[in-house]
Amino acid sequence: MLQNRLKAARQAKGLTQKEAAAKLGVQQGFISNMERGLKTPSVAMLSKMASLYGVTETALLGHQIKDEDGADYRAVAERLLGDPEMPAGLHELAADQALMATLAITSAEWEALGSIKLPHATDKIGYLQLLATIRGISRA
Repeated sequence: MLQNRLKAARQAKGLTQKEAAAKLGVQQGFISNMERGLKTPSVAMLSKMASLYGVTETALLGHQIKDEDGADYRAVAERLLGDPEMPAGLHELAADQALMATLAITSAEWEALGSIKLPHATDKIGYLQLLATIRGISRA
């Protein structure tokens, strides 16, 4: 539900309702009412909130984003997040919903990233570099 995603995004950014309200130019009660489902943000407010929270409007609205194969990005990421064998850097990338949506990582790319066995642990940046390499090879 929208109110749950609004609250989760704000909390993930480490903001209190009061801090978010100040940055958005609204009263704290308005934030509270939206997070309780009593008010609905306008399109302009939703855009401002998404920008402040570092997520997309699509993520706040809960729309499924599908890749060219019809796979739901979130479903693929959630499956990877639930895999205890997944390397920490790949886990960090899968958990970054804003980045995941911006990059539009396909299910095939997730599978490729997950199948690569690296000799040393790597962070999210390392997996982003691997993604760039995979995309460069697949377009060549």
